[in-house]
Amino acid sequence: RDFKANADVIRQHTATIRSLCDRNQKKPASCVLMAPSSAERDKAKLRALKCRQCSYTSPYFYALRKHIKKDHPALKATVTSIMRWAFLDGLIEAGYHCEWCIYSHTEPNGLLLHYQRRHPEHYVDYTYMATKLWAGPDPSPPSL
Repeated sequence: RDFKANADVIRQHTATIRSLCDRNQKKPASCVLMAPSSAERDKAKLRALKCRQCSYTSPYFYALRKHIKKDHPALKATVTSIMRWAFLDGLIEAGYHCEWCIYSHTEPNGLLLHYQRRHPEHYVDYTYMATKLWAGPDPSPPSL
């Protein structure tokens, strides 16, 4: 087939394969690189983070933040606020999310390990990750 891939498609495919490999590292069998199934491609297509000001969409938080900063400078959007919007819109599940690819984890340690392995050029400390890269329901007030 004739298929032209742009940079976003390549990054999305790479992130999918790496996530599959990360999951398979716990098993004794080695990771085999295969094209994602149509179900995986459909799942990846579901994540289209939306600009609140125009029709722009992207699967990546960094790309949406860059778009907002460039095209809508009056809208002050942080990665944290974009993640919150995506969670409230039902586009992502509760958890800690990578701002550079589609990876997410339920624990900050899992995301920290992902950053160290896959994005060593983007240093983040544990505190930043635990407080800024989490999206989910508001924590309930402590019970007395």
